[in-house]
Amino acid sequence: MAANTDSSCFSKYSDDSFNTHHLPSTSTAPLSNKLDKKNSQGLLVGPSDCRRLGAQLRPHIFSRLFHLDTYRCAGLVSKDLSEIGGHQVLNFGEAALELEDGDLSLIHIGCDNTVSGLVSGYHSATEGIERNRVRNLIQLADRDEMEGYVKRRSGQTSPLAYVLAPKGSYSGSDLSFFGLRLPEPSVLEEDQEEHLVYCTGEASFVGVSGHNAEKFLTERGVNCEQMPCGLAVLPRLCGKQLGNNRKLSPAIKNLRDRFGKGWIAVEVSDIPERQENDFATAVSSLAAAKGWGIVIYSAKSIGSVPDTTRNKWNLLLGSIGEAVWFDSDNIWDITRMIGNASFYVGSCLDSRIIASSFCVPRINTPRADHRNVDYCSVWEMESLPAVLSDEPELWASEMDTACNVDRSLLQEHAEATARAFFEGFSKACEKTELSPRLFAGETIDHHQAVAHGQKIAADWMKTAEDRKRFAKLNQGRDFSKSKPTVKDGVKKVVQKFKSGS
Repeated sequence: MAANTDSSCFSKYSDDSFNTHHLPSTSTAPLSNKLDKKNSQGLLVGPSDCRRLGAQLRPHIFSRLFHLDTYRCAGLVSKDLSEIGGHQVLNFGEAALELEDGDLSLIHIGCDNTVSGLVSGYHSATEGIERNRVRNLIQLADRDEMEGYVKRRSGQTSPLAYVLAPKGSYSGSDLSFFGLRLPEPSVLEEDQEEHLVYCTGEASFVGVSGHNAEKFLTERGVNCEQMPCGLAVLPRLCGKQLGNNRKLSPAIKNLRDRFGKGWIAVEVSDIPERQENDFATAVSSLAAAKGWGIVIYSAKSIGSVPDTTRNKWNLLLGSIGEAVWFDSDNIWDITRMIGNASFYVGSCLDSRIIASSFCVPRINTPRADHRNVDYCSVWEMESLPAVLSDEPELWASEMDTACNVDRSLLQEHAEATARAFFEGFSKACEKTELSPRLFAGETIDHHQAVAHGQKIAADWMKTAEDRKRFAKLNQGRDFSKSKPTVKDGVKKVVQKFKSGS
């Protein structure tokens, strides 16, 4: 199967029957696993208040994995990022007030920013007037005053930006971590390290992505499981949002019309100035040799990239080949652009993981913090190097080698990585108070799924008491004659399958 075609990228996991079946809203949903129990509530903890591609996509993934009556995205700053395809986010203080009743799970959904310092994390998340205010305060206030200000504004009492403890406002909550990455544990200050060890030690499940996090935690007596980043299963859970060939966005359609032979997805948010010219020359050379276009974007500041940055990269990458800045600030359009690229190269690790999930060849630029190397040393195929070498004159040939990897190997790797994620997810459900959404991550034939649903309905309607309780939940509908059987349900599925409908 071709790696960058829509039909091959979206596996049976992405069937709408699995993606959209009883999905909760970002506030409340009326469904629950059991009739007589407290609402299961989830707080998706992470930098969802930042305009980063991975940070915006992860809540969509994890909200589809777990069966939650209510979930909210929580960060340091309250804001609505739905205009770029994200969520409405509450700061930690407001979230604590809203989710007072029910069984609450604090679900840390991963990202390198998870262990950012409180003040720096708040500064990165703020926008507009508040961002300018924080910048001025950092120059004038001492550390204690600055931290006090951020704690009052955000409701976060931790020295780490996006790590919540099961105490105070969140006492008694079930705690879990997914895709925790520690690119450079040595940068943690003493109080930050102490808080992280305490929280992970109190957690029911700790999933890490990379050697550094595993080594750091195990040396301090914290049990953890290696599992890939949640972005590795993005196409399998968010097929509806990603769409199909019949529903192309104008931005994607324009790319296909303009670059008929394909394009290179080039992410430029954290490329050091000293690398810019060499990087642009290598990318342009590869694009010219392959007959591909160049599509430039930033995964770090979606919707707020300065015109000066756009103009600089359009000039650098357009000097040899044909290059365009991607004409959409929607996270699903950007994801689709990466997934349909012929090759990915850039500074962003999350973009690389997305490219991997779509079986796209990829390589990253070198970074001082080594986050790409740390993750790829565990979760990337051996035939694809994590980053370009330290010799810029070799970059064009290294990119060429990476983009010529056997597509069948890319497909096998994507499937193996997805299986590893769902194995970790299964362990998390065993150890936490979380329960999986029906069929989430399972390769169940659709007709088997329908038959299974019929069996559930039959079990519910066995007795008069069951039917009475079910009718109470569905007022306005007549269930007095509704006594489906498993046999009837299977018969309907078989008839529908034979008719081809």
